[in-house]
Amino acid sequence: MTAYRSPVTVITGLNDEKKHMKTIKILTVDVGGGHKAPAQAIKQQLDRLNIHDTEAEVVDMREAIHTKLLYSIYKGFWINIALKYPPLIKALYGTADNAVLVRIIDFIFGFVLIPRFRKYLHSANPDIVISTYFTFTHYLEILRREKGFRPLTISLNPEPFESHAIWVTKKLHYSFVFSQRAKAQMIAKGVPERKIKVFNYPIRPEFSKQQKSVDYVREDLKIKKNMLTILLNFGAEGVGPTKKYLKAILKNNLSVQIILVCGRNRELKKYLEILKKNYSGSTELSITGFVDNMEDYIYASDLVIGKAGPNSVFEALVIGRPVVITSFMENERSTVQWVTQNRIGWHIRSVSNLVKFIERMEKSRILLLKYNENIKRLHLKSGIEEIGGFLTGFLKSPAVK
Repeated sequence: MTAYRSPVTVITGLNDEKKHMKTIKILTVDVGGGHKAPAQAIKQQLDRLNIHDTEAEVVDMREAIHTKLLYSIYKGFWINIALKYPPLIKALYGTADNAVLVRIIDFIFGFVLIPRFRKYLHSANPDIVISTYFTFTHYLEILRREKGFRPLTISLNPEPFESHAIWVTKKLHYSFVFSQRAKAQMIAKGVPERKIKVFNYPIRPEFSKQQKSVDYVREDLKIKKNMLTILLNFGAEGVGPTKKYLKAILKNNLSVQIILVCGRNRELKKYLEILKKNYSGSTELSITGFVDNMEDYIYASDLVIGKAGPNSVFEALVIGRPVVITSFMENERSTVQWVTQNRIGWHIRSVSNLVKFIERMEKSRILLLKYNENIKRLHLKSGIEEIGGFLTGFLKSPAVK
């Protein structure tokens, strides 16, 4: 049987005073940004804490255990079905809210992947393992039953207001959730309350620390300073109704500034650049591909339009920008409800209604200012400081020696 090092073990030898390097592995799969972004946020916070003899790493499991087939299936499903046809996900979401069915699917792949996963963890020898992807959460459950498996194990549920069966685990040490609603659903599905930790949603540090003026950031991004500025962003993959919304805005010749972030969608970027070249109306266009400084683009905008991905929504709100949600998948429905009920954003599905809304904002910003105030009253902040403190509490404990 493979032996695993306990998180309370020290390597001793010629120098007994030298402690082993404590490691935290944050497991994810780069399918969309919803799994990877919280992982990166936690790592960045742990790096900022600069804990002696401690290293945190975000691990893309596709590369770590060579899961090309599984990755291709997940990625293909996400881009070709989920993002393009959100209504189709509704039936699948309800059907999959069944722990037995979900695990059967995972175990089919598990015959090949679990031995690789076991080998990886044995080699990495971590003190703490955090899984942000349900497949590897389920595999951690299996490995926890094995003798000698000792890392502290944590499941992170990236859906802020829902605890679908795919995220529910009773076997790991802890489950991280981001609302009391998600916690209540976990408890209802049999997870002991003592194993559930509630934090604010984890957003990367750069989204909380903006010291420059809006005018300075706009100048740096080479966009105009004195126009209503709207960020149109449909996630890292750039898959969404960007073309139809933009065409409608241009057709109505609105005097606004549109920032379009195309993500990894090179075809979309090329199309929009040609469209911009041939356009001579009142709407200003700024087009870019995948960016590493999304916080600057949000900060430079008055309003953010896009899908209901929790990471994108909370990034905008933490910076203080209202959101317009144009589409959502079933697992994001509660996020939309939370946004609209708190009057910190809008849900607008039709192109014509979106154009009318932008026209309204162009003529008067009173409603926009009211929503800015609503965001401030919620006192939203990232949960990374609390999460970082929780994790380092184990590593700094006298028991961890």
